[in-house]
Amino acid sequence: MKAAVTLIFFNRPEKTRKCFDAIREAKPPSLVLFSDGPRPDRPGEKEKILALREEIRSSVDWECEVVELFPDSNLGCGRGPAHAITETFARFEEAIILEDDCIAHPSFFVFCEELLERFRDDKRVMSISGQRYMGVPQRRDADYFFSRYHYTCGWATWRRAWKHFDPHISAFEAALGEDWLRDVFDWPKMFRIWRRRFEWVRDFRDPSIWDFQWYFACFLNGGLSVSPHRNLVENIGFDHEATHITDTNRFPVAPMEGMTLPVRHPGFVLRDRKADRAIEKIYFNESEILYYLRSFARWLLRRGNRKA
Repeated sequence: MKAAVTLIFFNRPEKTRKCFDAIREAKPPSLVLFSDGPRPDRPGEKEKILALREEIRSSVDWECEVVELFPDSNLGCGRGPAHAITETFARFEEAIILEDDCIAHPSFFVFCEELLERFRDDKRVMSISGQRYMGVPQRRDADYFFSRYHYTCGWATWRRAWKHFDPHISAFEAALGEDWLRDVFDWPKMFRIWRRRFEWVRDFRDPSIWDFQWYFACFLNGGLSVSPHRNLVENIGFDHEATHITDTNRFPVAPMEGMTLPVRHPGFVLRDRKADRAIEKIYFNESEILYYLRSFARWLLRRGNRKA
């Protein structure tokens, strides 16, 4: 294995151990460890975080360059991952990124590494996803397709793509005013849904978000994501410990399958419009009223936790 791996973890020891065990099996030559700092209003959290940092650090038992990003204060689950990824690409040209609730199949690392090399200089491709979207018809002649939707639960990208990431999406107003954002989508409802999400980011209503900004960067640059037909990463984070999605009713998750190697490549680098429409109907076709109510409820919950 040649690619660097970034592991983003915090205060969930059991999940982090499972994620790390898969990384240890792959033995990457470089490992970036990002562990966010403790929240000042959570008694005992500092000790828990420090213990987990030491456990993971001491568990690296193969020849490996280890970069530790261990801030003293809490950046949060918006700024934290964004900081970790930005610091990764200050050091490496390309990397595989895993959060602590993402358990990778061994074939995930092979898949990512092969496609990182294959599309290294192809600016049309901006990310490689490890999880597959449910409801997408599987092609018989290839192991993946190209999508506008970038699944970030176990994924990989390049410095040349991440350089477009802007946490403040400064170009949003111009893109909206010139109708560029509307032209991105085949389905007008998707334009309204994503405009609403980007307005939420612009107004800084939820500091725990970073992936909407990444979507914006990819939309803005016409970036495609490699999306596998078989699921290579198991997400075990949809529970009471999660910040955003606590169950899979709103966001269906495929069981981990792994991929038979060698990887079979599509004949062309073209977005699969039918697959994207299926993704939109299952994952993003939501009620605007319910979205606002859920977002407001999450904001109230976080505000209450800060005061507790």
